[in-house]
Amino acid sequence: MNTQLELFFEELGLSTKEIKVYLTALKLGPQSASILAKHTEMPRSTANFCLTELQKKGLSSKIEKQGRVLHKALDPSKVGHLIEDKERQAKELRQQFADLLPELKNMRGQVNQHSNVQHFQGLRALLHLIDLTCEKDQSVTFISAHGNMHPKLRAYIEAVYIPASKKHKNKNRMILKDSPKARDYLQKAKGVYKEVHLVSEQIPLRMSTVVIGSRVLLVSYDPDNLYGVILDDPFFAKHMESLYALLKVSLKSLAPVHAVSNS
Repeated sequence: MNTQLELFFEELGLSTKEIKVYLTALKLGPQSASILAKHTEMPRSTANFCLTELQKKGLSSKIEKQGRVLHKALDPSKVGHLIEDKERQAKELRQQFADLLPELKNMRGQVNQHSNVQHFQGLRALLHLIDLTCEKDQSVTFISAHGNMHPKLRAYIEAVYIPASKKHKNKNRMILKDSPKARDYLQKAKGVYKEVHLVSEQIPLRMSTVVIGSRVLLVSYDPDNLYGVILDDPFFAKHMESLYALLKVSLKSLAPVHAVSNS
């Protein structure tokens, strides 16, 4: 991929995968999602998700031809509307920065950062964290509050995380705060988890804890507070795995817990 083109579209707010799909569609002309998935070497579900996002951003459209749905990239000469959006967002961001600068100055030097701790904020950053949970065939442990989630994150989990995880031989496990949305999610995620324990809605889980190998992710999917932290520390990861095992047993005395077969 042309590095300058990639950097340009990243500045306009596109993800790496969205850029790849757009440029491929631009090169090939109107094509089906399966053809674009093949040429971009992506799962079809990922290509479909990217096409949906590109359509929302006004960079692609659907056309029907002989009973087939084809996806057409926007004429490059009409990309200017994204630049106008960025200019408007930059103006708003400058004002927000001016308002927050005094608080940022007060925070300077208050906490020592360690090289094995990474902070993430915003929608695109959390999409990256979701990718981490399904990029390798390994068992992942979740302690999750799934109810109040940004709709784009929920859509990405259903379109990308679930199909990818279903292909893995190593299945995941989860303690999940019960809710109608959680149960709907579990129906869609059959084949992803080897065990799921539903916890009463009265338990005040607000964030999700994810253990992947030696890494622990602490994530808020709340639309008003999209934030995540990665701690890369085997000792801490083992501690959180032990905490999962402890919660699985001890929660029985605190609130109803239901083991759910999700195979």
